[in-house]
Amino acid sequence: MLSLTKLHETTKKAIQEITRQDWTGFCHHVATLEAEYWEKDGVIQNIIDQISINLNIDSGSENCSSSSEESV
Repeated sequence: MLSLTKLHETTKKAIQEITRQDWTGFCHHVATLEAEYWEKDGVIQNIIDQISINLNIDSGSENCSSSSEESV
């Protein structure tokens, strides 16, 4: 069983073993992931903007079902 004291000791030891190179690598990895997420967020927003549907239809305009029924 892992006690709180043992967890604290293990965590402290693990933190002390992290090198400058490890930390630099972790920071670089996080920056890379963040850049990818920002890029995906922009792409998703563009896609959402392209598929938005305007629900403010004029009462005098034809809708899809009536125009397709007329062409049958």
